[in-house]
Amino acid sequence: MQRGGMMAHLTDADLRRMAAAGFGPLGEDEGLALFDAAVAGDDPVVAARLDPA
Repeated sequence: MQRGGMMAHLTDADLRRMAAAGFGPLGEDEGLALFDAAVAGDDPVVAARLDPA
């Protein structure tokens, strides 16, 4: 996964910390699709990839 956009400033330590908390990166296409789905709905949402394991 390329680091660009909102992830450009994150260090390896930041990414490890996020992964340890269960948050994974979203690709550009996936993020845009989730954004489109979020703005089309009426409920508040958080677009994130979660791994609760």
